[in-house]
Amino acid sequence: MCAGEGILPLGPLSGAVAGTVKFTTTLIPPESPFLSVSWSFNGSNIITSTSINVTGPGYDSRISLDRATGALELRNLVLEDSGEYTVTVIADRGLQQQGKITLNVYVMITGATIRSPAAILIEDKSSTNLSCEASGSISTILWMKDGLSLHSGGRVSFSMDNRTVFIQPVHSSNHGTYQCQLCTMKTCSKSPIILLELMYITLLPVLEAQKVKVWPEVTGYLGQDVTLPCHFIPGSKGENVTQVQWDLNPPQGEKLNIIVSNGNYGVAAQNTFLKERVDIKEQSLIIRQVEMRDAGSYTCNIAAFPSGSFEGTTNLVVQKQMPLSPKMVSAIVIAVMLLLLIMATITYLIFIRRLHSSVRHRVHIDTGGSVIDVARPPVIEEDVVYSDIKLKSSRDATPSFNDKHTETARADDVTYSEVVVLRQQPK
Repeated sequence: MCAGEGILPLGPLSGAVAGTVKFTTTLIPPESPFLSVSWSFNGSNIITSTSINVTGPGYDSRISLDRATGALELRNLVLEDSGEYTVTVIADRGLQQQGKITLNVYVMITGATIRSPAAILIEDKSSTNLSCEASGSISTILWMKDGLSLHSGGRVSFSMDNRTVFIQPVHSSNHGTYQCQLCTMKTCSKSPIILLELMYITLLPVLEAQKVKVWPEVTGYLGQDVTLPCHFIPGSKGENVTQVQWDLNPPQGEKLNIIVSNGNYGVAAQNTFLKERVDIKEQSLIIRQVEMRDAGSYTCNIAAFPSGSFEGTTNLVVQKQMPLSPKMVSAIVIAVMLLLLIMATITYLIFIRRLHSSVRHRVHIDTGGSVIDVARPPVIEEDVVYSDIKLKSSRDATPSFNDKHTETARADDVTYSEVVVLRQQPK
């Protein structure tokens, strides 16, 4: 037997986690089937196919073998599948052929972004840096400025892993749009997220009176919309706002970029818990359907050309219940006063009616023919009924309290009359 070479193509092969890779051979299917086809990984059996198939542990549902050519398909890749693969084929006449190839499994790149410290950059005095951040299997990082490759030299330098570019000090020629391109073991691609995270280096030849105006504190109410005002006050004519970015500053950890509004690329909400509920109107941040977890410190970053970058921080306080407005309070007070006035009026009317219905008339009559006393309330005109007058003989006549009282009753009005008659006896 002799070992054949070159039955596998040149490697290495690359595959993404959870993806599929196929190991092909250069063999032509023979007239008679191969006596044996076997694959191994780092010396351990994957599959040995003769009259029966013997599959190694963990490969039953992940592999497919082509007995005619000896090709192997491996599915649901994991990082641990990276290594050397060996195929051994024995033909009908007993000739053994073998080949080896290396597989590299990588993780797809996600969450790519560019970060830079917010600062006013002054030509020939200030320095800055841009950092390219992402997760995944990154083999190389390439930097571009205004769509062209950025190389080290002069004021520009790179970190050892190429993740960070340094500009020391900045110059007017450094103004522009920067982008990082991330490459895996297999291909290079530009993430759409990176395009939304364009960083502008702006220069400030002459410092003038510019600033960002924000509110120190804004109160939002649960379930309602809230606006965090942010206004850029230019220091001179001809200034243009090129980018507005809002960040959330958690008590612990790095700033969380929420949303970016760029003059060239539009508005892009980042992948945070606020993504579906935020928007930018001019430079102000709008948060819809406020939640309790939205409370915190927010920073408005504004990049303007040619003046530079500016920022302002505002604190959002979230409350569960919205207080009554001054108009609502006034309406409630007026309603209560009207109610009290109506109740007082009704009480007064009831009191007057009862007073009128209980009037008493008292009449004193002297039988000698002169009226000695008539007591009757003035003004009030009431009917007086005289009935059953009884006389009692007495030298010193005293009022009789046995007189009968007659009541004249009507539906809502009762008048009481009392008549007392006095008679003097001859001496």
